[in-house]
Amino acid sequence: MTEAIIIFACYILGAIPFSYLTVKLFSGSDIREKGSGNVGATNVLRIMGWKVAAAALAGDLLKGFFAAMLAYYCSIHFQVQLDPRFMSAFGGLFAVLGHCWPVFLQFRGGKGVATAAGALLFIMPVTVLILAAIFAAVIAISRYVSLGSVTAAFLLPLAVWITTDYPPYYKICMAITLIVVFKHRNNLAKLMSGTERKLGEKA
Repeated sequence: MTEAIIIFACYILGAIPFSYLTVKLFSGSDIREKGSGNVGATNVLRIMGWKVAAAALAGDLLKGFFAAMLAYYCSIHFQVQLDPRFMSAFGGLFAVLGHCWPVFLQFRGGKGVATAAGALLFIMPVTVLILAAIFAAVIAISRYVSLGSVTAAFLLPLAVWITTDYPPYYKICMAITLIVVFKHRNNLAKLMSGTERKLGEKA
């Protein structure tokens, strides 16, 4: 029961829609009715500019980070039976699920990249730094944020396998990869058809 409460708390933390809230705060509009309709920092950037997007991105990163940290330390404090490392990674996964399918927005959320990065930054910082460099390089070359996100997601299991020695991390990161790629399915279709917006293009 304690494990379930901790994981549910991680989902609720992940479900806080920072992109929606920041756009609502600064403009009074609903981001779901603007641009691509996605509740994520990239859409905020296209609609509101980099300052508001930076606030949304920070919120999405931090909620993933704190969800993983919450699960880790609560599992130690309450002496749950599961390994704190597993609880941390599982909590991070549920924060990603909360971001992608938030109860507060009728389960219509973002794509999980920033929240996953925040959670993994707590769990395996070296792995995240490697993937962040790849993510940035792909965007710098292609100007497609979606391509950078999907590339990093595809490489996540391999990076985890190389940089860690805890098998549950690999399985949970495989689940994160599947979620991120699934949420980017429309972007992949647009990339293939040549209609995907590049970084810096206004909605």
